[in-house]
Amino acid sequence: MDRFAIAIVGHPARAKPALELVERVGAEAVTWDDTGIGCAENHLRAMEWLEGSDAEWAVILEDDAVPVLGFRRQLSAALAACPTPVCSLYLGTGRPPHWQPSVAQMEGAHRLGVSPDVPWFTAPELLHGVGYAVRRELLWSLRRVVRRRVTKNGEPVDEAVSAWLKARGAECSYSRPSLVDHADTPTLLAEHPTRHKGDPDRVGRAEVRRAWRVGCRDVWSPDSLPLPPPVIKRKRRKK
Repeated sequence: MDRFAIAIVGHPARAKPALELVERVGAEAVTWDDTGIGCAENHLRAMEWLEGSDAEWAVILEDDAVPVLGFRRQLSAALAACPTPVCSLYLGTGRPPHWQPSVAQMEGAHRLGVSPDVPWFTAPELLHGVGYAVRRELLWSLRRVVRRRVTKNGEPVDEAVSAWLKARGAECSYSRPSLVDHADTPTLLAEHPTRHKGDPDRVGRAEVRRAWRVGCRDVWSPDSLPLPPPVIKRKRRKK
């Protein structure tokens, strides 16, 4: 059994970088949003294709992911050590903003020598859809939940996966450093749906969406540290 199989989520407007990514990472499949189904539906297509593979891990990369050199070797070693059933290959700046102080706190603690240089941060949410891996035997369960939440609530795929994680009491591990960066090209949507009140994700956003750290490790281990839960400030109701 192969350790992983890769599917690229592609859009015709970014066909050239998508096909270049297929070559760079040796992807087994690419699913195209050639009928306007939307990003989340295209992720579901990728999940469906990967569910039929015989790999241990199903890996999904969006067409604006930028892999490290030696990506497949690093990915194989990282997944062998991943301590959770879902693995994010990217931990980025900018979005979602309410998680950024938690990441900054942990990265700052490492730079100050207060915490060890662990290969993983963990959290009960998938914060990005840029690049992630799921244990293949869990895809049938994940796909049903994502389908329901995308169809009923119009949720983006990362929030739908997060709902599945929380329902199972499971967590997502974030590789440190990230094994893919984000090209941060102009969005293809006029507005990104989100259920986080007070946290709009509009096309006019000013955040830089790049990895906190990107690179490789000589040795990957299961050692991890949890990201502190974000503090979400709620507006006071006017009396």
